[in-house]
Amino acid sequence: VRVFDLSWSRSDGRHLRDRQCATTASHPPCRLSSAKVLIVGCTGLGAEVAKNIVLAGVGSVTLVDDTPCAQRDPGNFLVLADADGSRTVAQACAAMLREMNPLVDVQAQAGPPAGSGLEREAHGLVLDLTGDPASVSASSVACRAAGLPFFAGGSRGTIGWAFADLGEHRFVVERRGPGPDGAKQAEACSTSYPSWARAMAADVGGRSLKRVHPVYLMLRAQALSPSGAGEGAGAAAADAIARLDEELGRPSSLQAEALESMTCTAHGLPAVSAVLGGILANDVLKAVSGRGRPMDNFFLYSIADGAGVVDRWGDA
Repeated sequence: VRVFDLSWSRSDGRHLRDRQCATTASHPPCRLSSAKVLIVGCTGLGAEVAKNIVLAGVGSVTLVDDTPCAQRDPGNFLVLADADGSRTVAQACAAMLREMNPLVDVQAQAGPPAGSGLEREAHGLVLDLTGDPASVSASSVACRAAGLPFFAGGSRGTIGWAFADLGEHRFVVERRGPGPDGAKQAEACSTSYPSWARAMAADVGGRSLKRVHPVYLMLRAQALSPSGAGEGAGAAAADAIARLDEELGRPSSLQAEALESMTCTAHGLPAVSAVLGGILANDVLKAVSGRGRPMDNFFLYSIADGAGVVDRWGDA
């Protein structure tokens, strides 16, 4: 009788994957499986994005959020109701994600990331999903200095947004050749992304009112308010919105639904986080693999519209 050991460990899977990618490192699946992603902010949106990219099979995910489990975002489904109160949400999320895909190295890192720690050797791509413009601004500056691709996002009530700054990004798109039976052809493309600072300082007055999405105005107002995304952020942002509208000479330009979401809740609805998390994760995979055009540079979503809009801000 011959007995075969068919047991499969996490280390076996990683070893096989590393061997396969050693000879085809430029192939998109191998770029994906070697990607190192840092996620700042285990919010409801952060949980959605982390789940999606872990199930997609990136190489490693590092989570940063020292919030105690007892104070977790209500939309964070990765932290169970009976989670150990002495653990952070990053630790609880990491444990759950490791169960979802044992082949992905998922770790929790203490504290907010220092700008000096954002190096290509440690992380290949950074996401700030705190929804706090002050945190996003700091992360953006650090990523620009380190030459790291950067995504950010946030949701509040019935609205949500995502932002991408991939620097000088090169990618490949597939286009069908001429004729009904034309074969698909790969076309090399490139684009230059504006920084977060430029996007937040863009000239709004140069566009017609109908072409300025209310969620973008809300985000600009939130960035201007001193409270950021913490307590009192809604009321402060509402005041900033009024000032912004007055400067533009366009009073009451922000839709009532977006303003109500900003002022009445500090968390995004799970449905909004799910939609936004799917979009963000998909664009992260595009950025990592170099196949397909990622968002350029904002994705703005509102349940009232029932649709998302990709819009570019920050051009000189």
